[in-house]
Amino acid sequence: MSTTSNYPRCVQIQVHLDAIAHNYQLLRQRTGSKAFAVVKADAYGHGAEAVASYLSDVADGFAVVTVGEAIAIRDAGVTQPILVMQGPHDSHDMDAVFEHALWPALHDEAQIRMVLTHRNALDVEPWLKVDTGMGRLGVSVESAEQHLKSNQLRWRGVMSHLASADELDSAQTDTQTKRFLQLMANHDLESSLANSAGTLAWPSAASDWARVGIGMYGYNPIESQQNNACELRIGMTVQAPVLSVKRLPAGHSVGYAQTYVCAEALWAAYAAIGYGDGLPRVLDSLAEVQMRGINCPIIGRVSMDSICIDCGPLLASELDARPELGEMITVWGQGLSVERLARSAGTISYELLTSINGRRLYTD
Repeated sequence: MSTTSNYPRCVQIQVHLDAIAHNYQLLRQRTGSKAFAVVKADAYGHGAEAVASYLSDVADGFAVVTVGEAIAIRDAGVTQPILVMQGPHDSHDMDAVFEHALWPALHDEAQIRMVLTHRNALDVEPWLKVDTGMGRLGVSVESAEQHLKSNQLRWRGVMSHLASADELDSAQTDTQTKRFLQLMANHDLESSLANSAGTLAWPSAASDWARVGIGMYGYNPIESQQNNACELRIGMTVQAPVLSVKRLPAGHSVGYAQTYVCAEALWAAYAAIGYGDGLPRVLDSLAEVQMRGINCPIIGRVSMDSICIDCGPLLASELDARPELGEMITVWGQGLSVERLARSAGTISYELLTSINGRRLYTD
């Protein structure tokens, strides 16, 4: 399979669908149960419709945030259950939930009351979202007990979300897991607790359905396991073409605000990617790209449409050749982690993956 999406700028995003499918199956095996493939936020920047369509033969179900996201992948041919994690926002959403046979997660008392007034309230299969300690969306454990005892809705399952599963010594995760299991002990319903980090590191958080998101795209959310990524395969490679190569003398500044001044003469390459494409504007001195497999530092401030790269490591390598115009540099991908670039920007990989824009090329 190889399809492209049109995009008027120069950045190319290669999405490795076979790697994503491999990661889903690997994580599902670790759960010992079913798993929702999480394709919210346009599949973490990988393209929700393409990813969901490719996984439609292997995934047990899918998870999104909004009803609109769910309709988009339903229209792309997905027939499996779709969990809508923020549930319906209004009566129009409720109509769509019913028409497209979606599983809405209900997380707020006012939202539950709104659903109860809908004419199809008893014909949908909602999940109740419980706040076991995340401090985000979800009703209290005490309120959950009351709702689940009521026969006003035909509850399908109960879900919660782990706040600190990426920390292996997290007391919070133990507490949340115990609260959730105590609640579920009183109710014969399906359950969903573990996210990617929970699946990789917390067997106690296993439930009927895992929700595999960032791990499915090849990124281990647990910092201490970065060198042992459990055979996850990178799902995205971001590249951009070289626009210019020139010699800069010692003392020459690079980019806006003269944040970088050449200590000695160097060859600089300029690539067609910038904050207009979703690359963070401010990166620290550890930010790198790859040219011909050699890591080379980004120097100066990121512009809207370009970055400047010090070619020194490339010229010092056995390749010993300057890049050519049009040659593709790698911003992240196999061998150059998005996590490292995210740290250089003071953020996390999730933000970079969901912010990057470009022409997508899908390969299997």
